Amino acid sequence: MKSENLKGLLYKKEALIDVHTHIGISPKFYYPYGYPYALSVEDLIIRMNHLGIDYAVSFPFIDSAFYVNNGTSKIETTTQYCNFPFELENRNLLNEVNEIFPEYRNRILPFLMFDPSREADKQAKFMEEMSEQYHVYGIKTATTYIQAFVNDLETKGKPILEFARK
Repeated sequence: MKSENLKGLLYKKEALIDVHTHIGISPKFYYPYGYPYALSVEDLIIRMNHLGIDYAVSFPFIDSAFYVNNGTSKIETTTQYCNFPFELENRNLLNEVNEIFPEYRNRILPFLMFDPSREADKQAKFMEEMSEQYHVYGIKTATTYIQAFVNDLETKGKPILEFARK
C-alpha cells in the first residue's frame, strides 16, 4: 500500500495508534533477564488486535550490532556485523514489515533509528536507499543510550538532518 493511501486511511476514520513500539531484538535486555527483549511483526499484530490498536509506529530497539558491549561505560564500535549504526537493525525492521509479513504493512509505520554522532554520511545514504525501496514514516534517535549528541545534527550529523527534511 502506498504511503499516501495509508496516510489517507489514518485521516479518514478515527483510529487508535500506538506511537512507540519496537520490532527486533535487544541483547541488552535479554542477557540480564529484562523484558521485553524481542518482538516480531507477528507478535506486535497479535497484541494490537487484542488491544484494539489500529496502527503502530515501530522502530528497532536501541541496541545496534555496531556498538560493542565491553563491560565499561564508554561506547565502543565495531564493523564486525555492520558498517554503521543501526544498519542491520533498520534493514531487518523494513524486511520483516515488507517482505516477511507484507499483509501487515498497512498497519505498521516504520521509523528508522539513527546515531547523529557516528557515520552520518553512511546512515543518510542508507536511509535514502531504503526509503526509495520501502515506506519510511520517520526517523528516531535515543542519544542518551548510545552516548551521542542530538546537536551533532548541526555538524557531523547534518546529512541525516538533510535526509529528514526531504
